[in-house]
Amino acid sequence: MNFLINGKQIRLLDGYFYCDGDFLGLLLNDENFLLEVKELFSGKTFLIDSLTRLEFLRDVYLPKQRKIKEEFLDSIFDEAIDHQEIYRQIKDNALILSRLYAHKGRNGASTVDLMLAARIMLGGYPSFLITGNRKHFPSIIFDTMSVINYEQRDGEMRIFSVLKFSKDKFQKALDDLKQIK
Repeated sequence: MNFLINGKQIRLLDGYFYCDGDFLGLLLNDENFLLEVKELFSGKTFLIDSLTRLEFLRDVYLPKQRKIKEEFLDSIFDEAIDHQEIYRQIKDNALILSRLYAHKGRNGASTVDLMLAARIMLGGYPSFLITGNRKHFPSIIFDTMSVINYEQRDGEMRIFSVLKFSKDKFQKALDDLKQIK
């Protein structure tokens, strides 16, 4: 198995790191990948959005399996701040993003992905998103800061993007949308 990335690039990124369900699944199921990611992101803060947590745990009904997944999440992630005012901002951002995605023909993002993208938009400390599903976080809104290529045991390559919200791209997409009458 190979882990291919410019590690220096990741170490230069300062902020919070969020993950989507695709990345979480590989972390849970591939111990070598988990160890490589822990080393690469050493000293970085990982946060989990409550909806991403829900998505990750939603289909688990066996107590033993649920405990494994919950302990896994708790060992790596801190909970992202969740209260009514933040939720209202996230919801409003998600609705705007859904309109922008539709306008640019980028439909298909789930509600959870829209809400996660909307959380990344919140100001304050910089936030990054690690996703294996780049099309749900399009380049019309997000900049790619780094790419993680991982060769699995079966020889398949997995590609994950480390993304950052771009205020400039967002504003341009919003201005384009406002031109529609």
